[in-house]
Amino acid sequence: MKNYFLIFLASAFSISFKPTTETKTISFNVRGNGKTNVSLGVGYQVGSGACCRGVSKESTVGFQGNVGDVLYDSNTKRVITKVYAEMEGKTIDLRQYY
Repeated sequence: MKNYFLIFLASAFSISFKPTTETKTISFNVRGNGKTNVSLGVGYQVGSGACCRGVSKESTVGFQGNVGDVLYDSNTKRVITKVYAEMEGKTIDLRQYY
């Protein structure tokens, strides 16, 4: 009987303390750096999430990420920028970062 009570108590405890934060998905564009092709990823940290979408030197490509994620260079593992709500619909110009 004690075991059933402890299992019930543990499951009730974990359910009542679930995080209530909602993630908001942001859509934004990334413009090439004008020099080389770049492989980018978006995730909660470098190397996570949606990886390796190419942006050629003169193109503009659409990306999506959650607020708090980072846009990173997949090859150099360098963070380009953090995703924030005000980025919605904006274009990130990689010429400012390379």
